[in-house]
Amino acid sequence: MDFLKSKLIRSELKHWLLVSVLLLWALSATVFGLTKKDRVLLIGIGDSGARVITHREDSFLKEELQKFVLQFLDLYYVYDEKTYKERAGKASDLFGEELWDEKKSEMLVLHEKLQKTPLSQNIEVQSVDLIEPGKVEVVLKVNIKARMSAPQVNLKVMLSYRDNKRSEENPWGYQITGISERMIE
Repeated sequence: MDFLKSKLIRSELKHWLLVSVLLLWALSATVFGLTKKDRVLLIGIGDSGARVITHREDSFLKEELQKFVLQFLDLYYVYDEKTYKERAGKASDLFGEELWDEKKSEMLVLHEKLQKTPLSQNIEVQSVDLIEPGKVEVVLKVNIKARMSAPQVNLKVMLSYRDNKRSEENPWGYQITGISERMIE
């Protein structure tokens, strides 16, 4: 054991021991990182403060869904001849591709009609109910102001939605996949 008395050998031994330990740590951290299941951590910031969202049934997500639905309804149903194109464009950013293909021509026809016969439309939301995951039922009172009339129409709107990646155009994390309307008394 006389060779351990040399400072040069001891320093080389410490160096290689440190390199070995760090290499072992790097390999074990890599293996752990690759085998660990992904867990998305979502932090919700709302009126009541910030908190970590741990499960899909969190009340914050329900509040966010309701805000998403109200925002969509406002963009889709509240307009006049000057704002329709912009608002309909923003509402269509929340559509799924299939729904956009279905509604595109209908929205263009409405835009042309609004240019010929100006009117304004606004809504009062009467109720918003989650029927089942992926389906929301909304009752609206639609107030239409045209040149010679101002009718009110009650609509029951069924919205289908699905989860979606958040983006600059759609920061909500949901996407509208279907809209059906029917008049009610």
